[in-house]
Amino acid sequence: MSRNTHNESFDVVIVGAGPVGKMAGLLLGRAGHSVLLVDRKAEDYPLPRAVGHDAEIARLMQRAGLPVDGMPDAVEAYDDLYVWVNAADEVLQEIDVSGVSTSGWGNMYFYNQPTLEGRIASALAGLPNVQIRRGLTARVADQHDEGVTIAIEPMDGGPETTVRARYVLGADGANSATRIDAGIEWHDLGYFFDWLVVDVIPGDGFDVTHLAKQICDPVRPTTVVPSGPGRRRWEFMLLEGEDAKELERPEKIRELLAPFGVNPGNAQFERGVVYTFAAGWAEKWRADRIFLVGDAAHLMPPFAAQGLASGFRDVLNLSWKLDLVLRGLAEDSLLDSY
Repeated sequence: MSRNTHNESFDVVIVGAGPVGKMAGLLLGRAGHSVLLVDRKAEDYPLPRAVGHDAEIARLMQRAGLPVDGMPDAVEAYDDLYVWVNAADEVLQEIDVSGVSTSGWGNMYFYNQPTLEGRIASALAGLPNVQIRRGLTARVADQHDEGVTIAIEPMDGGPETTVRARYVLGADGANSATRIDAGIEWHDLGYFFDWLVVDVIPGDGFDVTHLAKQICDPVRPTTVVPSGPGRRRWEFMLLEGEDAKELERPEKIRELLAPFGVNPGNAQFERGVVYTFAAGWAEKWRADRIFLVGDAAHLMPPFAAQGLASGFRDVLNLSWKLDLVLRGLAEDSLLDSY
């Protein structure tokens, strides 16, 4: 492989330009540091994934210059109960997530991830010290006392180049190449369950409860939640022996939604995809000048709406410490507290 060595240097290179990587770039960029985000994908994923966050994340969004009450197209407050019911729809448990927290933000919000990511991306575009480069792989080539060398290669097989960074953040997901490059082991909890995730856009005649519900039906556990302005989500657990491709067929999705009164006449089916819910964590989140954030550091099922929220907490925790160290106002040892 031919290599063209560039002399570009950045304070921070972030591997992965998903929502967690973008938020890290926004916080560090707003602090005045030079940041490069590198992502394998040519563009953002266009369909919903994560859907919920709490007051703490609303406070973080405010700090990042994106208060959630100023994004009605992306985020809506949820001022009600999270209800657990049995197969007969009898209430087993009610968790009150209504009201306002001590921070002044609502206790629970639901959002549309592509729209929310678009808002973060627009904020990043306004920072001349932040760059996003797509369609590229980024691997740690060398780490030394002064920084990290990152090898960048186009996905289409073009020439490899290198850049330098004082620090690297691995925000490249559960199968993080950055974690592998740093030699960090993964602690797997052995939790693997397949769920069909169905997103719909309600239309005329749509009459489904607005409540967030966990249906504890042993025949087929099901989750029903809002998924941002003008959207609703169902999650159906696959049963033993069921085929994922079979459940993703539109006919099967319609069959599963029919008992809830959802049909092509009153809702648009945005997508139905089987995901494997898993759980685990990286044995450590720092390897000298390399840090892991989000799913690269920890992975959990989505039931408590804490997956993406945890990634945002990571970058909030790390960004202010990196800011102090990069500006020479704190020793590098402060980063050990991440």
